[in-house]
Amino acid sequence: METEQALERERWLAERRTGIGGSDAPAILGLSPYSNAVEVWADKMGIGREVPDREVMWWGRELEGLIRRRYEETTGVRVVKPDGMFRHPAHDCLLANVDGMIAGQRLGLEIKTANPRMADQWGEPGTDQIPAQYVIQCCHYMLVTGYRAWDVAALIGGSDFRVYHLRADRELEVYMLETLVKWWQDYVVTGAEPPLDHTDASTRYLHRKFPREAGVELAVASQDAAEWAARLAASKNVIRNVEEEVALAENNLKALIGDKVGLLGDGWKATWKQDKVRRTVDWQKVASALGAELISLGASPEAVLAHEAAATEERPGPRRFIFRSTEGAER
Repeated sequence: METEQALERERWLAERRTGIGGSDAPAILGLSPYSNAVEVWADKMGIGREVPDREVMWWGRELEGLIRRRYEETTGVRVVKPDGMFRHPAHDCLLANVDGMIAGQRLGLEIKTANPRMADQWGEPGTDQIPAQYVIQCCHYMLVTGYRAWDVAALIGGSDFRVYHLRADRELEVYMLETLVKWWQDYVVTGAEPPLDHTDASTRYLHRKFPREAGVELAVASQDAAEWAARLAASKNVIRNVEEEVALAENNLKALIGDKVGLLGDGWKATWKQDKVRRTVDWQKVASALGAELISLGASPEAVLAHEAAATEERPGPRRFIFRSTEGAER
């Protein structure tokens, strides 16, 4: 059974790579907190990162059926789970793998589970106030299917069930259609790499693409490299100046607080409190002490070293980026 499920997932992943799906759209448009256009491109080109099946993902899949049933109970409708993916009738690079379609209505359903710490990103039930990436995801599904309305059934923190209602936005759909189709043509069809951005997703992509350096010689900088270096040096100077201002203000406020708990101002508060005592264990020191004790009890040093060797694993360290300005100071 697990093999069949694995094969089915592989087929599903392969089909997803043939177009832009609902979760891809916010990443391409710069509205996803989890991914970006470069990572989506790498996935479509078959060179993307392997995403581990985390515990939260397992629970999300397992809870989908229960949330769908709860939605049916609270709304009085019947939800049909489509077998396959939808494609836009005129642009087959746009895909929709939807969680449900309401029987007898032109209404779709998206199912979400959310951490309770993210509850403040969700508005009142019955509104359309949901996180931006999910708005784009549902708009993408409406764009592909032609439906004009989409519900979101969300389970927050395992017990807070909410239903939200979204309506199609023609202006947004036109923008998304033009942008996403152009992105597909410009980058996936041609194979050209999209521009990098400031996000962690771009950093992850670069570390996968260039995990280690080849050789020891420095390459001659191009004009592009010189421009980026100048931009980086200027930005680091701004950061340094701001950090100095922050430290100066903090030190003066600490001096004014003195031995008090803090200060309360008009629209601001500053406190200077003792942190809780933190406890740390030096496990390397513990292991060394235990090794010495074993030797004193008759164990051979070779046996202790063999245990140490068996528990030792060498891993290549990540590449470290260092930038030095023309003044020679390491940043």
